[in-house]
Amino acid sequence: MKTVTKLILGAITVHTMSCTEIYPLIPPKESPTISKLICVSPPVEKNIVGTWNFNSTLNPKSSVELGTVTFKSDKKVIDPDSLFENHLDLGPVISKTYSVINDTTVSYGPANDPTKVYKGSMVKVYEFIKQSSSSMRLGQTYLLVVTTNECDKIQLTLLGSANNRTRIVLTR
Repeated sequence: MKTVTKLILGAITVHTMSCTEIYPLIPPKESPTISKLICVSPPVEKNIVGTWNFNSTLNPKSSVELGTVTFKSDKKVIDPDSLFENHLDLGPVISKTYSVINDTTVSYGPANDPTKVYKGSMVKVYEFIKQSSSSMRLGQTYLLVVTTNECDKIQLTLLGSANNRTRIVLTR
């Protein structure tokens, strides 16, 4: 019996000792870097494409409007929550499109007023109204200054608005 007990204890000791070996972990071939963890926003013309939630003070009739808007890659605007007006005095809006203009210089306000010049990127939103049974014409254009362009947030301000109070904040 002593021999069997010694064999069992010996086996347990050998087994326990073999389990105590430690093998170092092999590091991954590509470690994440800080630049991969931080989003670098694409240019506005690419970033704006997609569906966004909006928070807007664009409509003077209400203090803040909330909803969704989609800027499609074909330059059409899908606006189910009426961020941009759906009816003008000239008639109903039947189409909305947009364009992004980079590195532009725009003067607004009185001529020769150097404080009324904007330099940078803009988003233009065009609203078309029905002119006759088979044609449409431009009804209104929004000139929106790009004040923030982040991966999940774009802030636009209506060109010439007092103290930049008329703005749209788009978030994903």
